[in-house]
Amino acid sequence: MRLAVIVIGLVALIGGGAFVMINQGAEPTSAETPLAFDRKRWQSYSGVFDETNQRSDMLGGALARLSPGMSQSEVTAALGEPDDRTPTKWRYSAGPRRGFPTEETVLVVNFADGVVTEAVSTYTANLR
Repeated sequence: MRLAVIVIGLVALIGGGAFVMINQGAEPTSAETPLAFDRKRWQSYSGVFDETNQRSDMLGGALARLSPGMSQSEVTAALGEPDDRTPTKWRYSAGPRRGFPTEETVLVVNFADGVVTEAVSTYTANLR
């Protein structure tokens, strides 16, 4: 059974702007609870884009470590280097979406002026 969870983690007003953290459905690998966030394990899956990537089971914990106003260096300290980056958007791959191999689960961190404005767990087309 596919578990689709939408969790609005945090909405806080900062200087007139809103910070929204959303988890759009990272399914656990089994009927058990998702894995607790483990920074070392999270970082060990950097660059792993196949079904062995266990980051999707740690997405809730990863999102919980991010907060509005964090600097890019603070995000790096919390999660490690992103798999892809631009000055305003960092992407951490969590592997293919279970049951949908043409889609990839990703954690996206958006920045404005070098600080976190939004963190989102979502799916994208898997172009790898």
